[in-house]
Amino acid sequence: MVRQVISDYQSLKKYQPRVAIIEDNHAQGAKKIIELIKQIGGKPMVIPRYLTDRLLASQGLEKGAINQIKSAQSLSEVREFDEQIAAATRLHIQYITRKLTFVDAVVLPGSIYDIPPSAYHDTKVDSHTQLAPPIDARFVTEMAMTDYALHTRKIPLLGISSGMQMLVVKTGGKLIQHNDEYDNFVSEVRDQGKVAGISDNGANITLERVSSKNKALLSALSPSFKIVQSRSIIGVMLSQEKFEHVNSKRLELLHLHHQAVRPQDINQGELLVTALTEDGKYVEAVEHKHHPFCFGTQFHPEYSEEIGQKIIDEMIQYARALKAKQFDEQAEVPAYVDLHADEIPAAYQLGDEKQEASKQPQLEQPWLQ
Repeated sequence: MVRQVISDYQSLKKYQPRVAIIEDNHAQGAKKIIELIKQIGGKPMVIPRYLTDRLLASQGLEKGAINQIKSAQSLSEVREFDEQIAAATRLHIQYITRKLTFVDAVVLPGSIYDIPPSAYHDTKVDSHTQLAPPIDARFVTEMAMTDYALHTRKIPLLGISSGMQMLVVKTGGKLIQHNDEYDNFVSEVRDQGKVAGISDNGANITLERVSSKNKALLSALSPSFKIVQSRSIIGVMLSQEKFEHVNSKRLELLHLHHQAVRPQDINQGELLVTALTEDGKYVEAVEHKHHPFCFGTQFHPEYSEEIGQKIIDEMIQYARALKAKQFDEQAEVPAYVDLHADEIPAAYQLGDEKQEASKQPQLEQPWLQ
């Protein structure tokens, strides 16, 4: 639990930090996160993701054109309205930016849609890549949310699944558009029969539906992972023992993903890889090197009551501490890891930087060999 940084502001102990999370009524994971935020004492602020009829109409579009845009599945179907859609999107982002001035933390939950490959300078679109329809402005909305939390105010930011991928892309990294190992995962799940939640093209499996029907299968097919930086946000929150405990309990928060991030595809000038799959091939957690509380997980902590509560609770308490700082400019709120310095093994607290570096877990870098 984050320690009380400023004890003089008793009234702030009951303050409910406002946590921005994208609108996603059809995702069970997002609903679970919202429930956790409320349960722990935060206040979810749902950020709209769709271009409204009013915004589109403001660009001179008639009802027929608006309906055509709303029913389109790709931008190519409404290419004639490119300028109006772009202008409506800019107005949408202006509105979102104003809403963000009232938030204390940001959560980027998982999504059924993929980040556009053009965002990480990939000129080809894999046949498995699922892009959002034109009416859905989730990608640009979450990009704005990420930028606001990272740079404008440096408020706590948590990215989950595609939310972690958003952090990677936003900081100059790239993704694997389709993980070939995922096809084997889908095939084995299909072979079991009576397992719902597989989309027509096999690109996404609805995590909660598969896991609730066959947790043992999911656990058997899912990769285990390891912490590679103990002096990190995830390293403080969840020790390797807890990770192993999660695996042993066969919880559903681990599974293969349709898209993935490799260690060599991270911008290591900004992000630190803090957890990897056991074979070291894919990234399971990252954090920002120049932000006091910004990290992402490829796995889904919200599906574990123990781990989900821990992560959301720490985020909300840190947001509350930062809020207290607004009332006292002389107050200092250390970075999250520094707040927990006495919980980190002594090997990671040595004053000599060279000696400390020698004690740090070394991230495997086979791509350099």
